Amino acid sequence: MRSAPAWPLSLSSRAPVLPQQRSAARLRCLAPVVSAVDRRSAIEKAKKEGRRIIAVGTTTVRALESFPTEGHTNTHLFITPGYTFKIVNGLLTNFHQPRSTPLILVSALAGRKFILKAYQEAIQKRYRLFSYGDCMFII
Repeated sequence: MRSAPAWPLSLSSRAPVLPQQRSAARLRCLAPVVSAVDRRSAIEKAKKEGRRIIAVGTTTVRALESFPTEGHTNTHLFITPGYTFKIVNGLLTNFHQPRSTPLILVSALAGRKFILKAYQEAIQKRYRLFSYGDCMFII
């Protein structure tokens, strides 16, 4: 089953977050346009068939990961290192700005050291970074 989700992005998902703000940070509410029934059906089918759930973008990760706990489409979920992923097994995403919430989420999925190493390689090989550049596939 394939859905055509649409998520309105907000500046809060791109704003820098300082280390002392991390525990108090709150992202703007995200309201994906995919019905709970469609999402549950697609997730359950993929899991039953032993397939991976690969998110395209950090916004999709937040939407998918919020489903088991919030059970509806709106979410304020802020994923930080130490978070246990319940749905997503992989991610296709941009190289994000330093101290941004998407970079924090990516570090939660792949590990901070691994992500820093990936960024070092991207810089050395002159990848185009950030929103309109190259991306990474994390599995």
